[in-house]
Amino acid sequence: MLVLRKGEDETMHMMTARQSKRVLYLLTQQENGQALVEMAVVVMMLILLLGGVVEFGRILNASITVVHSSREAARVGILGKDDDEIIRVAKESAGGLDPARLVISIEPPMAERVRGRELTVEVGYPVDVVIPVIANIVQSPFLVRGRTTMRIE
Repeated sequence: MLVLRKGEDETMHMMTARQSKRVLYLLTQQENGQALVEMAVVVMMLILLLGGVVEFGRILNASITVVHSSREAARVGILGKDDDEIIRVAKESAGGLDPARLVISIEPPMAERVRGRELTVEVGYPVDVVIPVIANIVQSPFLVRGRTTMRIE
């Protein structure tokens, strides 16, 4: 295939298919560096996004677990169990979380619990944010809390 192009002296020159392919090849080769830089920027953004998704998943999992733990502890508490039993149930039902790091509060105190009043169990857990860039955005450790209030039977 022949391609016509204007030369510097305003006369028409013929370019062969091989020459036109060579020109296209040279033009595309000059953009390799740009493509590499663009890819590096996009890959870094994707890694940051993926890290954020992972951290969000960890925090959401801890939040769901803590809410479950507070509900189970409150169920035991409304049946007249003492604080030690409520705390034991809260720690046992906290799934994959470290029981030593759970912060458990029970209201009202054992002496003030009477039938018909409300019992509130609050369970907190500090989730360490392990990706440094994400840790700069949210405070680390990130405290998740679950609070359950039930009427004493």
